[in-house]
Amino acid sequence: MPDPLRATSLKTRVLFLVSLLIVVAIWGLAAVVAKVLQSDLEKIVAQHLSATLDYVADDIDQGMQNRINALNKLAARITPEIQADPAKVQRLLMQSDLAATLFPEGVTCSNRQGLIFADNPELPGRSGGSLADRQYFREIMAGAPLAISSPIVGRFVRQPVVILAVPVSDAQGVTSGMLVGASTLSDQDLFGQLEKTKIGRTGYFIVASPRDRLIVSATDRTRILTPMAVKGTNRLLDRRLEEGFEGEAIATTSSGVEVLSVGRAIKNTGWIAVIGIETQEAFAPIVTLKRQIYFGALLISLLVALVLRFVLKRQLLPLGVAAQAMRRMSEGEEPLAPIPVVRRDEIGQLVDSFNQLALEHIRLIEDLHQEIAERRHSEDEVRKLNETLEQGVIDRTNQLTLANQQLEQEIAERRTAESTALDFATRLQVMTRRHDGAQELEKRRLARELHDRVSSSLTAIGLSLGLIEKQPPRDIALTVKERLSGISALLKETMSHAREISHDLHPAVLGYAGVVAALEDYGRKFSAHTGIDVLVVGEDREIRLPPEMEIALYRIAQEALTNCAKHAGATSITIELDGDSERVAFAISDDGKGFDASRLSSNGNAQGLGLLSMRERAEAIGGRLTLTAMPGTGTRISVEIYL
Repeated sequence: MPDPLRATSLKTRVLFLVSLLIVVAIWGLAAVVAKVLQSDLEKIVAQHLSATLDYVADDIDQGMQNRINALNKLAARITPEIQADPAKVQRLLMQSDLAATLFPEGVTCSNRQGLIFADNPELPGRSGGSLADRQYFREIMAGAPLAISSPIVGRFVRQPVVILAVPVSDAQGVTSGMLVGASTLSDQDLFGQLEKTKIGRTGYFIVASPRDRLIVSATDRTRILTPMAVKGTNRLLDRRLEEGFEGEAIATTSSGVEVLSVGRAIKNTGWIAVIGIETQEAFAPIVTLKRQIYFGALLISLLVALVLRFVLKRQLLPLGVAAQAMRRMSEGEEPLAPIPVVRRDEIGQLVDSFNQLALEHIRLIEDLHQEIAERRHSEDEVRKLNETLEQGVIDRTNQLTLANQQLEQEIAERRTAESTALDFATRLQVMTRRHDGAQELEKRRLARELHDRVSSSLTAIGLSLGLIEKQPPRDIALTVKERLSGISALLKETMSHAREISHDLHPAVLGYAGVVAALEDYGRKFSAHTGIDVLVVGEDREIRLPPEMEIALYRIAQEALTNCAKHAGATSITIELDGDSERVAFAISDDGKGFDASRLSSNGNAQGLGLLSMRERAEAIGGRLTLTAMPGTGTRISVEIYL
């Protein structure tokens, strides 16, 4: 999509860009000046508000201090002797001028139970009333030297009041009662400056209790005892009430009006006084000044645009003439020729460059015609060569096609041979597994035959010979007894060999106790024959593996221990069996001399055949055998089976 700005004339673009820069500069300067003036005016207004607020806050603070001092002086006059007589306390309150001057809503005195026993002026129902449920009473009785209540509606005067309370002490200095003074929140003597001081048309004062989030007093009397905005509605108000922020700031009120305000803390009460004015009124002078600045900037911008348009039109006139001449040449209305140079400025340099380009173009056209003639001659020669090459390619393609057909036939024959070899290997593996199974069955049958027939027969013969030896006839010579003893010894040795052969063919413990017990039994016998310690670390004996898996692991262990005894020179062998419902791990490791596994022969020696036998047994039960060996580090055979 074309850029509209690039499609316009150079004069228009220069005029637009320069005017834009000037306008941006002028309006930016105007904005900066207006912002600086507004900032200065904001500081001046804030300083004026701050000074006014200091005066009002100090006046309220002083008024509260006078009331506190007057209450403390009157409480000091209520001695323990006077406290003992409520009538004397009543006369003392009546003689005091506090009710007439500082506490027009009354002064009362209560005992440590919170019961009012003296008041001035005397109001029906106030004497004898209880203040025990008031927070300020609990604070005084807890030892506070001063308590100021939350702004409330008085129980007896029925007006918004604030209560000041000080303790009355007995002879030991213990708080025995409380002196209370009540001032209305509309008291002109206390908050009179709020009405006397005016801040423009929209200015206002507010005295608030941060603890209660209530308005204690305000320029607008209808707002007294009204709650402040909910927390989170006005962040500036939250800062003033919770953090005690006193600085000037601009914020939007809950009614949507932007206000400039300043805050001050009233120390004696914990209240905060706020003075504010709407920014629309506070910054009214700067609005008019901004309008004048922006109007002046607009006039200057228009004037600059007109002057630039006139100057650019005069300066770019030769460029327009040259452009028209170039257009006519490009459209064929005039022959390509140099353009007269009017001025030696940038435009003149541009026209001169075009003239050089035109001359170069004319030269290139002449060279192009000559090159076209030469290229046509070359194309004729190339066409002849292509015809010869195409015929050669056709002949070579035919040869390659024939060779590819022969190669495909050889590949098909090789695939057939590989498939036949793979089938043969698979059948061989199945036959090997069947042979191992049949061999184990035959060994188990032979073991039973040796145990059930041969061993029992030998046992019976041994018993008979024993009886003959113990009860020989008297006429038998001594030599016959010696021969019977020799035959008995030979018989016992034969029975022992029969049991060993039966156990080697198929250990009985493997059938009823499992592979761990069978390996432990075999390890003990192996240690007895070879002197090599055998440690069997097995899984839970109650968990049994499939019979074909147990006999395969047992045979692998037999082969591995036999190889270790022959070749390893080890002193100890560890057999480990571990697993779960998904995996079985079986390992045999020794501390022998080890060997280089990469030089292990697989075509005839005992180690190679033994390792092949173990690997075939592992694969027959779905496992994978791994041999780890290095000279001087021993040998480890691992079998991993996934159930």
